[in-house]
Amino acid sequence: MQATPELRVLRVSSCAAFGLLLLLCALTLFSGVSQQWFELVHTPEVYAQALQRDAAWLRTIIVFDDLFIATYVSATVALAAFLSQGQWQVWQRLIVVGGVAAGVLDLQ
Repeated sequence: MQATPELRVLRVSSCAAFGLLLLLCALTLFSGVSQQWFELVHTPEVYAQALQRDAAWLRTIIVFDDLFIATYVSATVALAAFLSQGQWQVWQRLIVVGGVAAGVLDLQ
């Protein structure tokens, strides 16, 4: 099977998303810092202390998380394009809308 442009984009974006996910896991394991901790309820004093203590790690993690979101949304769109084979149907369009919506919600 010859690699189409859609398949090449799918491969690259999927591999990039996987690599960034591994990097995010490694950063969290190495630093002990997770942005999910800040999504939970804490007292203002504890929250402020953690923000000050972990600011550099959080900035790094958020940068790579944003790149991860962009790559997994790209992979989702590329998957729909690959599956469509030039003939877009409703379900491929729904894949694109769902993937982009997930990325937008993930950025919030």
